[in-house]
Amino acid sequence: MPNVRAIVVVPSSARAAANLAARNWDDSQTAEEQAASGQTFEGAMLSASGNLPATHYACSTVLPARKILRAQDRLAQLPAAVRWVVLLGALPTGRVAATNVPGVSPGQTFDYESLLSAMGLLAIASGP
Repeated sequence: MPNVRAIVVVPSSARAAANLAARNWDDSQTAEEQAASGQTFEGAMLSASGNLPATHYACSTVLPARKILRAQDRLAQLPAAVRWVVLLGALPTGRVAATNVPGVSPGQTFDYESLLSAMGLLAIASGP
Protein backbone atom coordinates (compact mmCIF):
# COMPACT_ATOMS: atom_id res chain seq x y z
CA MET A 1 0.00 0.00 0.00
CA PRO A 2 1.40 3.47 -0.83
CA ASN A 3 2.52 6.00 1.73
CA VAL A 4 1.50 9.61 2.26
CA ARG A 5 3.32 12.51 3.92
CA ALA A 6 1.54 14.50 6.62
CA ILE A 7 2.88 17.95 7.50
CA VAL A 8 1.37 19.51 10.62
CA VAL A 9 1.95 22.86 12.38
CA VAL A 10 0.52 23.44 15.85
CA PRO A 11 0.51 26.54 18.06
CA SER A 12 2.51 26.20 21.27
CA SER A 13 -0.70 26.16 23.28
CA ALA A 14 -1.84 22.98 21.48
CA ARG A 15 1.50 21.13 21.53
CA ALA A 16 0.64 18.74 24.39
CA ALA A 17 -2.71 17.83 22.80
CA ALA A 18 -1.04 17.36 19.41
CA ASN A 19 1.62 15.09 20.90
CA LEU A 20 -1.10 12.99 22.48
CA ALA A 21 -2.99 12.78 19.18
CA ALA A 22 0.21 11.80 17.33
CA ARG A 23 0.73 8.67 19.40
CA ASN A 24 0.57 5.63 17.15
CA TRP A 25 0.12 7.47 13.85
CA ASP A 26 2.90 5.20 12.67
CA ASP A 27 3.45 1.51 13.31
CA SER A 28 5.17 1.97 16.68
CA GLN A 29 5.78 -1.41 18.25
CA THR A 30 8.42 -1.12 20.98
CA ALA A 31 8.06 0.84 24.21
CA GLU A 32 10.81 3.22 23.01
CA GLU A 33 9.03 3.84 19.70
CA GLN A 34 5.73 4.31 21.53
CA ALA A 35 7.32 6.90 23.86
CA ALA A 36 8.96 8.73 20.94
CA SER A 37 5.64 8.94 19.06
CA GLY A 38 4.35 11.11 21.90
CA GLN A 39 7.15 13.62 21.33
CA THR A 40 6.32 14.40 17.71
CA PHE A 41 6.02 18.16 18.22
CA GLU A 42 9.24 18.89 20.10
CA GLY A 43 12.13 19.75 17.77
CA ALA A 44 10.88 21.88 14.88
CA MET A 45 10.33 25.24 16.58
CA LEU A 46 8.77 28.11 14.62
CA SER A 47 7.93 31.79 15.04
CA ALA A 48 7.07 34.75 12.82
CA SER A 49 10.55 36.25 13.36
CA GLY A 50 12.56 33.02 13.29
CA ASN A 51 13.68 33.80 16.87
CA LEU A 52 12.73 32.42 20.27
CA PRO A 53 10.29 32.05 21.84
CA ALA A 54 8.66 29.40 19.67
CA THR A 55 5.02 30.18 18.92
CA HIS A 56 4.46 27.01 16.87
CA TYR A 57 5.87 23.51 16.43
CA ALA A 58 5.86 21.32 13.34
CA CYS A 59 6.28 17.77 12.17
CA SER A 60 6.53 16.08 8.81
CA THR A 61 5.98 12.34 8.84
CA VAL A 62 5.37 9.52 6.42
CA LEU A 63 2.41 7.27 7.14
CA PRO A 64 0.92 4.26 5.40
CA ALA A 65 -2.05 5.55 3.40
CA ARG A 66 -4.33 3.24 5.43
CA LYS A 67 -3.55 5.27 8.59
CA ILE A 68 -4.21 8.73 7.21
CA LEU A 69 -7.95 8.64 7.96
CA ARG A 70 -7.23 7.96 11.64
CA ALA A 71 -4.63 10.74 11.65
CA GLN A 72 -7.06 13.19 10.01
CA ASP A 73 -9.72 12.25 12.56
CA ARG A 74 -7.30 13.02 15.40
CA LEU A 75 -6.24 16.28 13.75
CA ALA A 76 -9.87 17.35 13.41
CA GLN A 77 -10.23 17.08 17.20
CA LEU A 78 -7.41 19.59 17.80
CA PRO A 79 -7.88 23.38 18.02
CA ALA A 80 -8.77 25.08 14.73
CA ALA A 81 -5.40 26.87 14.69
CA VAL A 82 -3.67 23.56 13.91
CA ARG A 83 -2.87 23.46 10.19
CA TRP A 84 -2.10 20.31 8.22
CA VAL A 85 -1.58 19.05 4.71
CA VAL A 86 -1.42 15.48 3.40
CA LEU A 87 0.71 14.89 0.31
CA LEU A 88 0.41 11.94 -2.05
CA GLY A 89 3.55 9.82 -1.72
CA ALA A 90 6.41 9.93 0.77
CA LEU A 91 8.61 12.56 -0.89
CA PRO A 92 9.08 15.95 0.81
CA THR A 93 7.31 17.68 -2.09
CA GLY A 94 4.12 16.32 -3.59
CA ARG A 95 0.55 16.91 -4.66
CA VAL A 96 -1.95 17.81 -1.96
CA ALA A 97 -4.42 15.01 -1.19
CA ALA A 98 -6.19 16.78 1.71
CA THR A 99 -5.66 19.91 3.80
CA ASN A 100 -7.24 22.45 6.14
CA VAL A 101 -4.93 25.28 5.06
CA PRO A 102 -6.90 28.22 3.61
CA GLY A 103 -6.07 28.87 -0.05
CA VAL A 104 -4.48 25.45 -0.62
CA SER A 105 -6.28 23.02 -2.93
CA PRO A 106 -6.07 19.30 -3.60
CA GLY A 107 -3.75 18.62 -6.52
CA GLN A 108 -1.57 21.64 -5.78
CA THR A 109 2.19 21.00 -5.48
CA PHE A 110 3.19 21.67 -1.87
CA ASP A 111 5.91 21.07 0.75
CA TYR A 112 6.97 21.95 4.30
CA GLU A 113 8.36 25.37 3.32
CA SER A 114 5.13 26.19 1.49
CA LEU A 115 3.15 25.52 4.66
CA LEU A 116 5.44 27.73 6.74
CA SER A 117 5.15 30.49 4.15
CA ALA A 118 1.34 30.19 4.06
CA MET A 119 1.31 30.62 7.84
CA GLY A 120 3.89 33.44 7.97
CA LEU A 121 6.31 31.36 10.04
CA LEU A 122 10.07 30.79 9.99
CA ALA A 123 12.12 27.98 11.48
CA ILE A 124 14.08 28.85 14.62
CA ALA A 125 17.71 27.84 14.21
CA SER A 126 18.92 25.53 16.95
CA GLY A 127 22.40 25.37 18.37
CA PRO A 128 25.21 27.93 18.24
